[in-house]
Amino acid sequence: MQLSSSGLPVSLKINQEFLEEVITLSKILAERITFDPPSLDGLLALKGVLEPVTAISKEEEVSQRKILENILLQDLKAVLEALVQSRQEEGSKLETIVRGQLTHIRDLITQAKTIAEAQSEVIKKRFVDNLKAVLESIPQLSEERLAQEVAILCVKADICEELDRLSAHIEQAWHLLDQAASGKEESIGRKLDFLCQEFNREANTLCSKSADLGLTALGLELKSVIDQMREQVQNIE
Repeated sequence: MQLSSSGLPVSLKINQEFLEEVITLSKILAERITFDPPSLDGLLALKGVLEPVTAISKEEEVSQRKILENILLQDLKAVLEALVQSRQEEGSKLETIVRGQLTHIRDLITQAKTIAEAQSEVIKKRFVDNLKAVLESIPQLSEERLAQEVAILCVKADICEELDRLSAHIEQAWHLLDQAASGKEESIGRKLDFLCQEFNREANTLCSKSADLGLTALGLELKSVIDQMREQVQNIE
């Protein structure tokens, strides 16, 4: 903030000390150089000879400046309070949106678990078919290699680990929001953004492992909600 006294009525005064120095220098130069003596208007035109002086006293100027400063500070305080209020309202709205999206993700995970349990027979059939294909391609497969192939097929078919991690990420996100609401946690934006990346990674894996069109559709919806949440999260500091 800057305060200026421009606009106040002013008068002019001669800077006697500076003018005397100019006259003295002109006399010294006259001994070395021949020139016409300086005229009065020429002397007065020199910068620094004439100085502006406010028509009000120094005390009055200080008093006016203090009054103006107080007015400006009061307005500034009101502006800052309005800004804080606006940011709090925006933060509250963002919190409501993000909590709603987390609830949606949680509901989708619950549905995914139900579908995963219902498609156990489909997974079992795929597992048996894949195992037959392995045995046909490698008839002399050792027991150790067979166990490895079985383990690989089991891992590829199981989505429980992804669903568990998604649930854990939801709990962590809820915790961050609760901490921020209580004033115990600040700058949660980056942490929530990182969680969104983890959400998306698990959703991608879930889609790639899906053996059911319904589960695939659910996984795509999950990715959509996660993307929407990340857009909101990036507005949080």
